[in-house]
Amino acid sequence: MARSPEEIEARLKEIGTQIAGLGPALQGTVKKNRNRRVRKDGSVYVSPEHYTFVYRGEDGKERWKRVGAKHLPAVCRMIKAGKAYKRLVREHARLTTGLAVASIGKKNA
Repeated sequence: MARSPEEIEARLKEIGTQIAGLGPALQGTVKKNRNRRVRKDGSVYVSPEHYTFVYRGEDGKERWKRVGAKHLPAVCRMIKAGKAYKRLVREHARLTTGLAVASIGKKNA
């Protein structure tokens, strides 16, 4: 069902307010790691669990940052906000394109 230009503009404003209300956002993932080492005497050492935030840097290369267990819930909230941000931006782009096409008018007016 096609939306009217007024409905599209109202939805674009809603998206803008939703994006402003997201707060800090991250785009990446969190990995749970354990390092396994074999000592000279043959015994195996397994490190405690630790978390790593993996993301793309400004140059497009993969980067990572260790995250402490106490900061993990905050990082997960920011990743969730990042996913919501990407979803809202895609919807905004679709609606903007639809509004631009609607403003062109019909071929045989």
